[in-house]
Amino acid sequence: MSLTNNPKEFFQWLETATEGTLFYFISEWHKKGESSEELIKFIEFLREKAPPLKLTYKTLAREDHEDDENAEIGVSLHAHLAYDCAGTGGDKSHSFNISTGTAFLAAYAGLPVIKNGGRSASSKVGSVDVLYELGLDLDISKEKKLEAFQKLGLSFFSSKVSSEYLLPVKNLARKYKESCFINLIAPFLSPIELQGQIIGIAQARWIPVMKEIARYFIKKGYRQKFILVHSSEEFLENPLKELNEGNTEIRDSEQSLKSTKAELLSSSVLDEFNTAMPSKIIFISEYKDDENAEIGVPQKYLEQEFILNPASKLFSELALTTAKLKDLEGGNTAENAQILLKIFKGEAQDPRLKIKAETLALNTALMLLLKENFSLFYDEKSLVKELTENYIKLKKNLETQNLYKFLGELRKYFTKEKL
Repeated sequence: MSLTNNPKEFFQWLETATEGTLFYFISEWHKKGESSEELIKFIEFLREKAPPLKLTYKTLAREDHEDDENAEIGVSLHAHLAYDCAGTGGDKSHSFNISTGTAFLAAYAGLPVIKNGGRSASSKVGSVDVLYELGLDLDISKEKKLEAFQKLGLSFFSSKVSSEYLLPVKNLARKYKESCFINLIAPFLSPIELQGQIIGIAQARWIPVMKEIARYFIKKGYRQKFILVHSSEEFLENPLKELNEGNTEIRDSEQSLKSTKAELLSSSVLDEFNTAMPSKIIFISEYKDDENAEIGVPQKYLEQEFILNPASKLFSELALTTAKLKDLEGGNTAENAQILLKIFKGEAQDPRLKIKAETLALNTALMLLLKENFSLFYDEKSLVKELTENYIKLKKNLETQNLYKFLGELRKYFTKEKL
């Protein structure tokens, strides 16, 4: 049996594999294309090694369960309450930490969020990198993290799956800034069992695989709903015309335009909702036949797809700024933290910073739909209406310093106790 189909043998092999053989293995697997069947086997194997914590109403004394890694923590929490926003990474856009900022804004708007993140792998700056720069120490206890969630509706975890079990793979991805199977499984490896999740997908070829894994998670009861997002220039109605109008550096010759279009379409993708290009939005949730359904087992899936362009007339009420990819770029860890701090302080007056703030609000408006019944979005008009209403409310939150004060409250929990 191939190592791609046998996680146990893979991890045994990983203990002795050289950097060269490991890099060759993950590269060849990635070129071939990872199947949902292969990835699900890895996800299940890793879930057994590090079982996700289930949040429940019941409070149990921690000392009664010292040896149980999956024992309930001694704080009262809602069952399956948390939501997460994550991305595969690998779009090579070098964007600022959009999903991290989205987590803050969504939680402040009332959506309970437990964000799973890690240090950079194929991306430039990881979620954990920028959180430390913002003054949040993630090396605190699980109890303190969950206390922050209970009090403020927001917490951050870093899965030990990627930081321990898959560390050699992650180190290689970080070293060469290359995507591999870890990009596809990481969003599904939250240390907390979630109710719903929004996942950004960097490459179009990953969409069918991610959809299959999402359906599997719903079938198994690991999640109730997903929103998947993939943005690409390919979704433009008239790519030649729009690329020409949006890029003054394109020469007039037809050959130049064709080559520039090919170059842009091969690289212009994002795993976030934005005004630089249209996005494919996929809603997947459980759907039960009330009369015949087994408890916790969906009879079928409610699945809908939309192509939305926030720069189009559909969103004219929001007066959004049409972005270019460079407008969404970040920098190093300190620079990305400063971008978020300025937005949190309501200081997004600079044109590019304004675009970044709008991007956070757009992604949060989409994430807030996780609270809704997906069957309500039966057409594009109703979906845009809901997104517009969410965005308008969120924009008001960004015009004050309340989000910065919210960060200050979080710092009180994410601080190591002095010995």
